[in-house]
Amino acid sequence: MNFLLVRHCETDWNREKRLQGHTDIPLNAYGREQALGLARQLVARGRITHSISSDLSRAVETAEIISRHFAVELHRGPFLRKDQRLRECSLGRLEGRTWEEVEREFQVRKGDVYTGDNDPYDFTQFGGERREDVLMRQINLLEDVVRYVKSVEHERVLLVGHGTALNTLLSHFALPTGLKRGEIRTLTYP
Repeated sequence: MNFLLVRHCETDWNREKRLQGHTDIPLNAYGREQALGLARQLVARGRITHSISSDLSRAVETAEIISRHFAVELHRGPFLRKDQRLRECSLGRLEGRTWEEVEREFQVRKGDVYTGDNDPYDFTQFGGERREDVLMRQINLLEDVVRYVKSVEHERVLLVGHGTALNTLLSHFALPTGLKRGEIRTLTYP
């Protein structure tokens, strides 16, 4: 089964370089334009049979814009389902702050807790999640989708999620990380 991985588009907190985690922040106007651009790219790649989004509004709105565009262009949009297993890594008390504010308020540098999606990370000291937790909930989702969908070789499932979480998933499968807004990555599973 082919999973098409897409990050949510831009929010005001992205622009301000604020850590979002599980905080529910909507897309900004530029983010809505980015989502429309993603929709056009995805339509050009062909049909999507299912669409699953994180339940956070920035991902849901990105997925809704894409799904609406599919419905208009292909006269049939993919069914959109929301699933909290696609949420971003929880950052606990760090959410809403920039890394500079985190350094000042918590006396911890970014490199002390997060060096990249390929490396272990652990935000539990701030009430957040560990890399292993983020990875396992996403793998559980993939396994559920594969079980649910009958003819896996012809299915194309759009997953709309978040940067750290999706890049953690890509890293686990030894695929290139660094998924940016506006990019589409394909993951074949199982």
